[in-house]
Amino acid sequence: MKVGPHRRAQLAAFLAPYAVINSSRELAHTWAAIRSQVMQTGHHIDTADCWIAATALLHGIPLLTHNHDHFEYINGLTTISEQSQQTE
Repeated sequence: MKVGPHRRAQLAAFLAPYAVINSSRELAHTWAAIRSQVMQTGHHIDTADCWIAATALLHGIPLLTHNHDHFEYINGLTTISEQSQQTE
């Protein structure tokens, strides 16, 4: 699919207020470490959730989620959710 200049400008305008974090070797290594860690606990993590968690963990930022349970087996990851607020 070709994307013309107008559509690229729309996308750039849409993304402007957000931090866009590109992938890197370090992010891929963090993803692999998280995937391995979760699997060793006998649990599963979806590929996309693992990328999201790896990005948050690598950059030292909390992860805002409606699915706290998806991330509970990741050491060192801080999650913020309605569920985590209720347990405090």
